[in-house]
Amino acid sequence: MENEILFGKNVLEKLWTYSRLVGRIECYGFLVCPTDSKERVVYDAILAPGQKTSSGSVLVEPDDVARGKAELENMGVKAIGFWHSHGGFNLFHSGTDDKNLDDLVDDLAGNSVVVEQGAMAEGIYIPRKENTVIATINGNSVEINFNTKKFGLSRSYDESWRDGSITYIPATRQLVIAGGGEVMTVEDVGLPIKMAEKSAEAKRGTGYAYSVVVNEEGGDYYAEMAKVDWCYSCGEPKVTRMKKAPIRVVDTVSAVFDDAKILEEIKEKVNRRGLRSLLTQFGT
Repeated sequence: MENEILFGKNVLEKLWTYSRLVGRIECYGFLVCPTDSKERVVYDAILAPGQKTSSGSVLVEPDDVARGKAELENMGVKAIGFWHSHGGFNLFHSGTDDKNLDDLVDDLAGNSVVVEQGAMAEGIYIPRKENTVIATINGNSVEINFNTKKFGLSRSYDESWRDGSITYIPATRQLVIAGGGEVMTVEDVGLPIKMAEKSAEAKRGTGYAYSVVVNEEGGDYYAEMAKVDWCYSCGEPKVTRMKKAPIRVVDTVSAVFDDAKILEEIKEKVNRRGLRSLLTQFGT
């Protein structure tokens, strides 16, 4: 189940209907669920406003991105994924689609499932960033960056070390971080060393982000998803991408639509002139 995209009934059929009625040009939209939902089930799909389309791309200006966010809020829904039609092209994830999912993954995953804010656990941690240590001691957190690509480290435990001290020893190029009953010695640390206070509050839990591609032929799809696990101790996200993700339909919710309403939405939101923008681009 963790490796599946969850759709309510008729959502996929709605995507095929959008694509069929738009025809051989592309279109783009959001996969949404109610704002207060604690699930990761897609309840419905809508078009993004202000999109400028052609047979090979969809372009959305920043003002229209903001308008789309406002529309979601007014509808009482939040986006947990995006979808788009490839018009008359095959079903696949383009490089642009990959970048869009990478850029949006934290926001989309943050809207889904069991993500919550919580205090970082006490301790000294190495996040996924290079040359970085995060120390959370006595409710205070600091991020330390230093000029070393590869470094060694050792840990020791001593209940007397609770002062939260950070000491650099130039002669041995060691950075000693002590607090919370733990001492970490980072070896071969190069200057300069930069330290910045970091919020001791961090996202924790697991979220999901979806990307679904359809075309005017209907009856099939290509999908990818990202699972994001936020570290309870350091707040850093671990992202796992899954290609060719299957969609599983759940019968607890159902999208309601008809051709007339979708045609009206297309007329309102889709500009077929294919105007170009250098600011925000979605498509093949």
